[in-house]
Amino acid sequence: MVFAAGFPAVCGEEFEAVRRVAREAEGAVSVAAVCRGARRDLEQAVASVRGSRHARVMVVVPASEAMAQVMDHRPAPEALEAGSTS
Repeated sequence: MVFAAGFPAVCGEEFEAVRRVAREAEGAVSVAAVCRGARRDLEQAVASVRGSRHARVMVVVPASEAMAQVMDHRPAPEALEAGSTS
């Protein structure tokens, strides 16, 4: 089972929460840190679950106009391009 623990790039508190879940849930579930396709978000996601043997990073790239505006504050084609080339 995979548990999406949160978005570490949101703030320090969220980063620490994901890191804590990754440590405390070790062996029970595969913990996933969720991030946008931006390089800095990805780096923070990886750092938040580093050391957890079955951890994952889930990269979310918005495809709809609504989600692109909410997540990346840009049109969907630009968000998709940015998320797939970062």
